[in-house]
Amino acid sequence: MHKIRTRMDIYDEMIDICEQYLLEVKNSEWQESTFFNFSVKWDRLKELIPSNEIGARSDKEREQEVIRCQTLMNLYQSIMDQMEIQLSRLGSEMKGARQSKRIINAYQGMGRIDQIAFYFDEKK
Repeated sequence: MHKIRTRMDIYDEMIDICEQYLLEVKNSEWQESTFFNFSVKWDRLKELIPSNEIGARSDKEREQEVIRCQTLMNLYQSIMDQMEIQLSRLGSEMKGARQSKRIINAYQGMGRIDQIAFYFDEKK
């Protein structure tokens, strides 16, 4: 028999995938495929959350839902913080690569003739 997933089960699964993704982001470099897989799972679960369940929820169920939502918000913020750190790091690396390329091009790329020098040393 097919088990009906409750709203809380879906929240718990969302928390699990957020925790897994956060660990992945912290432990490795940015991977577009990892983010895509996370995004697909997240969207699928988000669609499963019923906007209004049949029957009234008790105060205890509402409190549990609030706790899960707060946990999700905290995890989401942690993921965003990690992404900002990686974006900043990537920006610094790109800047360094651009500067290195500019320096190499300025002095004819160490013997390459297919480039035009940007700078000329003046003889006095």
